[in-house]
Amino acid sequence: MRHAFWLLPLGLAVVAVATCVPPGAVRAPPADNFYCHVCHLNYKSEKLAVRHAEAGIRCTKCHGDSRDHSGDEDNVTPPDIMYSRDTIADACMECHPGNGLAQKEIHQEGKQAGKVCTDCHGSHRLAHRTRRWDKATGDLIESDGAPVPTVGGTRRGVKPQKGAATCERSPSLPF
Repeated sequence: MRHAFWLLPLGLAVVAVATCVPPGAVRAPPADNFYCHVCHLNYKSEKLAVRHAEAGIRCTKCHGDSRDHSGDEDNVTPPDIMYSRDTIADACMECHPGNGLAQKEIHQEGKQAGKVCTDCHGSHRLAHRTRRWDKATGDLIESDGAPVPTVGGTRRGVKPQKGAATCERSPSLPF
């Protein structure tokens, strides 16, 4: 029993090294992204999302509150913030600006090959999409063919697919 006391500091040091937290540093509690995981359960185990959640960074840090998106059961409202392929690296560098990341040889080679951060550090993509938006404008550009509810032909700037059915209320219905 008296030998266990000298093992405690060693054990704490091993845990700190294993979790990339310097000894004595205060670690943020893991982020609770349950609000997003209701629909995007795949991100509960996706490498990039897990790594950020472990560091206390919520989905909203990068994607905004996206309340309209999360409250839209028809899934035609895009998240507040989306990233096109050509904006991914700049977005990542807002929080990971230095430490020579951009100058590391492997990153230089990747950049020359046209790679972005998520090509190597977690794909952060849905395997199956029912809707796809233009990441710059938020316009709906692809749908699975399910009816897209509209009001006056558009919904929050979302343009229905050509030939897609709409769910506009009939003036003859009492509700």
